[in-house]
Amino acid sequence: MATAYLVSNTGYWMGYTAQSWLVLSLTGNASDVGVTAALLFLPTLALGMFGGVLADRYPKWQVLLFGCIGWASLTGLLAALTLSQAVQAWHVQLIAAGIGTVNALCWPSQVAFIAEMVAPAQLRSAVSINSSGTQLTASVGPAIGGLLISAAGPGASFLIAAGCYAVPLVAVARVRVDELHAVPPAKAERGRCSRACAMR
Repeated sequence: MATAYLVSNTGYWMGYTAQSWLVLSLTGNASDVGVTAALLFLPTLALGMFGGVLADRYPKWQVLLFGCIGWASLTGLLAALTLSQAVQAWHVQLIAAGIGTVNALCWPSQVAFIAEMVAPAQLRSAVSINSSGTQLTASVGPAIGGLLISAAGPGASFLIAAGCYAVPLVAVARVRVDELHAVPPAKAERGRCSRACAMR
């Protein structure tokens, strides 16, 4: 599962890099690039608490499964539009907002799912590995995305990024639910935990 996270996060940053490059090439306006980035990241602030509620109320692996489908579908659609040369800046921005919404709703479940995947004694190490991997992919993903754009264009970068989401999709679908470690939330802190997780 750790490998699946690394692959999907790398794909995410590849897609982000390609989105920025594509919008700039379509409009020639740096402000449009900023708008696209805002549409990608602002849903976390607006909808993050709802993601915390989903993490509390529904099995986290199910939330992640739908999230992977959403990420792959939206990025695949952007790849198709780009490769067919039908893409416009508003397409990229609308899809960025969609990806940002999926991020906001699924990220709390992804973070909390770590505690269900490992034994309590291994949790600290698992969180540390996840944090290090996230930072690594934030550096490696844009570099790979830039190379792909240079070699084959942004459409290829989007296509490979969409494929990256298939890795966690398969991994989550193969999870044995009976082997997960149940982590019941403390009743008094349930709402507070949801808000804290949502804002990470």
